[in-house]
Amino acid sequence: MADSLRQEIADLKGVAEGYAARWQRIDNLAWPNGMRMAVNFTADFDAMLLRRLHNEPPMQLAKGEFGGRVGIWRLIELFDQHGIKATVFTVGRICELYPQALRSAVRSGHELADHMWEHRVPKEPELEREHLRKTLEGYELIEPRDLEARYLYRPSIAKVRGVDVQVVPNLKVGYVMGIGDQVPIGLQQLGATVTLLNERDLATADLSGYDAIMTGTRAYAVREDLKTYNTRLLDYVKNGGNMIVLYNTFELVPNQFAPFPGELLPSAEEVSEEDSPITILMPTEQSLTWPNKITLSDFTDWVEQRGSKFWTTWDTAYTPMISTFDKGQPPQSGGWLTARYGKGHWTYFAYALHRQLPFGVPGAFRITANLLALGKTPK
Repeated sequence: MADSLRQEIADLKGVAEGYAARWQRIDNLAWPNGMRMAVNFTADFDAMLLRRLHNEPPMQLAKGEFGGRVGIWRLIELFDQHGIKATVFTVGRICELYPQALRSAVRSGHELADHMWEHRVPKEPELEREHLRKTLEGYELIEPRDLEARYLYRPSIAKVRGVDVQVVPNLKVGYVMGIGDQVPIGLQQLGATVTLLNERDLATADLSGYDAIMTGTRAYAVREDLKTYNTRLLDYVKNGGNMIVLYNTFELVPNQFAPFPGELLPSAEEVSEEDSPITILMPTEQSLTWPNKITLSDFTDWVEQRGSKFWTTWDTAYTPMISTFDKGQPPQSGGWLTARYGKGHWTYFAYALHRQLPFGVPGAFRITANLLALGKTPK
């Protein structure tokens, strides 16, 4: 073997050893729920930006545009169908070109990671500073109908909001995470002690110690263990527990997983207008009166949507609490249903708590506090 080749091999080994030295092995690592490995899914969302930088011909640019207009949406849908949270690497310029797609990715719980303003670091100091400024600042696209688009830049700031809410102190809540949401953080902000329930907990844990058990968004679509051990949750309710099921798709089969019959169709209704009118149907029910008196004002300032996946029909054992509708839609009463089952309470709540709590919507916190307290006696 030639000396030059030996030296190249030695150099490569040196680089590999240096790279390996950067990582620290974690001994006795145990993945949750019996998993044996972790996989990180990432996607680079560049659309045609790199192709433009490389001055590629129009046909190649057209391929890039497909990624922005179609491809990214298909990826988001694919990840969501399988309950996968991914990291989307993108650049500031793409945020200007395709803001709706990136907002949708964030709403689905995906992480955004930055690749500068346009995937390059300018050589000119002034231009580099400008790119950094635009990349670090948050911005939103303002695009009035029939008017030329304009971009409004704003500083990246956090807003803090105080909420007037009464709570039952020291509640213990078990949470069955679905596709991923920030509801448990909202529960903790209400003073509850929150435990994320894994498969072993659902199978063998003593559930009677929880004041409430809540299943997260679309949990029945992605948690086979929830379906497997659902009978234990119904027994928990029958013995005096308080179970709240947040919005789910048709994988939640009421006739199989709820205490009484009902119908949740694949084409289930949703109410997308966040300011849709509300009618309070049962104003004297505990979930609307204690520890907070829920009024129409608690449904103001909601964001993005009212709710999704309302039941179509339900047994008379369920009590519908409120009704709402989009323009041109008949009233929908299947979004908040509560039933007494044995000694306890079972609630289906399809209104979008997973969107309201992260934005600090006061009424959503007050309603959530009431749901958690449903198993307690008013004082």
